[in-house]
Amino acid sequence: MKTLVSNCKNSFDDNGFCLFDFFIDVSDFAFAIEEAEKTPISESEFWASCTKPKNRPWRGHIISYLYNSRTDIFMVYDETEDVHYFFK
Repeated sequence: MKTLVSNCKNSFDDNGFCLFDFFIDVSDFAFAIEEAEKTPISESEFWASCTKPKNRPWRGHIISYLYNSRTDIFMVYDETEDVHYFFK
């Protein structure tokens, strides 16, 4: 099961490079989002592969669920706050 690891606000350094092994840099992150948006997954498909955290900062917000097979990253996109949360 994938678990919540990070979000787009705290995963990149000042030069745009990813602090984790998810993406190379912010450009790679943007490309991964574009890829994932082509084949969105349902909420039930998402939670079948990911552990639901107790504290969900996106609670009550408009969200969508994404999966990128190239990076094997699941993402919750908080449309209200414009934040992507990464599950790996």
